[in-house]
Amino acid sequence: MSFVSTGKAARVPAAQPTDDFARRFQAATLRAAAQMRELFTIETLERAIAARSSMLLVTDYRWRFIDAQLTDAVEEALRQELGAAGEAELRRLERSLAKAAPVLARFDLRNPFSEDFVRRRGGELIAGITGQARERIRALVESGFVDGVPVRTTARAIRETLGLDSRGVRAVESQIRALADAGSPDDVIERMAQAYADRLLSSRAETIARTETMTAANQGTLDSWRQASREGLIPGGMQKRWIHAKGSLRTCPICNELGGSEPVPMGGQFYSSILGESFDAPPAHPNCRCTVGLVRP
Repeated sequence: MSFVSTGKAARVPAAQPTDDFARRFQAATLRAAAQMRELFTIETLERAIAARSSMLLVTDYRWRFIDAQLTDAVEEALRQELGAAGEAELRRLERSLAKAAPVLARFDLRNPFSEDFVRRRGGELIAGITGQARERIRALVESGFVDGVPVRTTARAIRETLGLDSRGVRAVESQIRALADAGSPDDVIERMAQAYADRLLSSRAETIARTETMTAANQGTLDSWRQASREGLIPGGMQKRWIHAKGSLRTCPICNELGGSEPVPMGGQFYSSILGESFDAPPAHPNCRCTVGLVRP
């Protein structure tokens, strides 16, 4: 469990992410991938590849519909998780840090920090789902000619891997090539490739959902501190620390390093020498379970 610490003795549990966020986010990701597949039939892809033109495939008006749906779902999920975490943290700060000045206001989700986070993070996630898919279509249409890959093989590779990351794409492509080399019928290749891609896509969506749950929850905690600081609830000089699952075999070297680092100012960043990157708060990597806590210097 993670904590907000106000000294060596006083500790109050910090806000925890909700399972509902992960379920809704995963559902939105899977729905977007299904819509991308419905956008293109194998025959439509084959015609575009034969014409060596990806323009219609990546500019189709239906992409805008998918992006808009995904934007609404992702941003709403981020707002709800961030707001819940921020409100929970304010109530904990009220009990632990300011006995003489209780927090009367609720967490302000409309503050500029939270609004910027929702727009920026939502845009990054959508670019990682539909944006990567469009870039992949462009690359495959071109490489199909350069590498002499059969048109139908390229079309399958596009359709069955929409929504996957590069690792998943390589895995499905490898399966498609192996089945084709073995002389498997087209319907068998398509059925097996889609089933395999579905499993990989579900796993990827779960990973993204779990990671974004922690991202939004920790951001809500940071934003609640900013609000509490403006209201004079938090004493000057407070610091934040990276809280990891100490002693757990599941805790990676990155999180062990960050969790063992010294606290930093509330507006400061944690530095990972392993990654060569700095972070305002967890997560530091996909599936990271770390949280952030407040401490007196």
